[in-house]
Amino acid sequence: MKNNLTMTVLASAFALMVSNGALAATDVAGEEPILKPGNFVSSSDNQICYDIFGEAVTEDMVGFKVDSGPKIDGVGQQAGDFDNGEVAFDVSVDSKTLSWTAIDGVQMLGVIVKGGTNHNLYDYVNAPPEGNPYLGNNDSGLIAPLLKNGKPAGISHYNVCYLPETG
Repeated sequence: MKNNLTMTVLASAFALMVSNGALAATDVAGEEPILKPGNFVSSSDNQICYDIFGEAVTEDMVGFKVDSGPKIDGVGQQAGDFDNGEVAFDVSVDSKTLSWTAIDGVQMLGVIVKGGTNHNLYDYVNAPPEGNPYLGNNDSGLIAPLLKNGKPAGISHYNVCYLPETG
């Protein structure tokens, strides 16, 4: 009887934390997204890294945006896949998750995933060193912010900042 009551209390507390947003969604690699209000806007691809990291930017950094497609019959399209030979991004068929891979020597610095009215920043530079995907060459399960129903919004676009291979 005592165990059932304990489990009921724990389940109720967990449900309350989820409904109040106290538990944030994480990607598969465990990197916590940083929820940012509104749309991320940058004046150009070259400005993206500066807008994310400010003074820590070097001229070697590469930034770009992959936007949604044109409206078809009045319906906006979701962002698509991207591959420039150094980094490759794949958006899931349902447009809910994003994954990336990079060739050896490339260091991913940050990814912004936009969907709904806000955006998530995946900051690989300032993430904890233990298990930090910044030290690796891939990540998966990146999502846009959660909607009121607790599910991730569709990915409308994403922005990327990385250091290219130097060797």
